[in-house]
Order: sequence, then C-alpha cells, then structure tokens
Amino acid sequence: MIKRAILGLLERAGLGPAPRWSGAAGACVLVVDHDGRIGRFSPGAPSILGLAPVRLHYRRFADLFVLADRNAAARSISLGAAAGRVVLTTDPSLGAPRRLDIAVNTRPDGRAEVLVMPAASEQAQIASLRAEAEEAKREAKETADLLADLSHEMRT
Repeated sequence: MIKRAILGLLERAGLGPAPRWSGAAGACVLVVDHDGRIGRFSPGAPSILGLAPVRLHYRRFADLFVLADRNAAARSISLGAAAGRVVLTTDPSLGAPRRLDIAVNTRPDGRAEVLVMPAASEQAQIASLRAEAEEAKREAKETADLLADLSHEMRT
C-alpha cells in the first residue's frame, strides 16, 4: 500500500515508472509533456527518430515532422487515443526523412504517451500476412480439389 502511494506521488511528479507502452523492437515510446515537449523516451527512440538523445530531450514533438505534418502531430497529442493512428514524415533537416506511424495514449496526469514505429515495417507485416493468407487459400483449394477427385473415384 505504501509502495503504491509512493509510486503514485513519483508518477505525478514526473519521476515515476517508465511509459506504460514498452515499444517492441523497431518501435519506441515518447512521453510528451503538457507544453508539447518530449520529456522522456524509451531507449529505441534515438535510432528510430534519427536523433542523438541530447537533441531529442525537451524538443517539441511537432517539430520532429515536416511542416505539412506538424498540425496533425499536435492534433494527435491533443486528441489522444481518439486521434487513432497517424502516419507522419520526419523533418529532412534532422536527417533522412522517415515515415512514422504514431498512436497516442493520454496518461492520468494529462501527459501523452506516443508509440512510434516505422510505417514501412507495418506495411511489410501487412504484406506478409496477405501472402500467408493467399498461401492458406491456395492450400485449402488444393485439398478440396483432391477430396473431390477421391470422392469421384470412389463413386465410379
């Protein structure tokens, strides 16, 4: 009980546990403060965003993206989970432009947790799943054809 109370106090002060989303390989989590600045981030964030940790800390979240996507980035932070998943392009002045898929979750203290993953990896997963589904359909059709042939042979 005391440990839970202490963790609650630490979290409200911004010193509590790491983000609730852990971010798997190829993904990262950013905690965005009320003023739109990145307060904390998971270890994978610098490599995914292409920035050194020093350049990432306290940077405005929307400034990571091209000018055309900055409003969408700020809007997704303000809407939280209601914004759904948004695909944004990083600013080329920060390095090679990357297409990133983001999803936002609002924490009880009002800060936003942003799950960031490269959009290409998700597209590759979707393509892989579609290929597996097509393979399964083809195998099912071959099995059905074989059973139909056997059934016909047994009747004649």
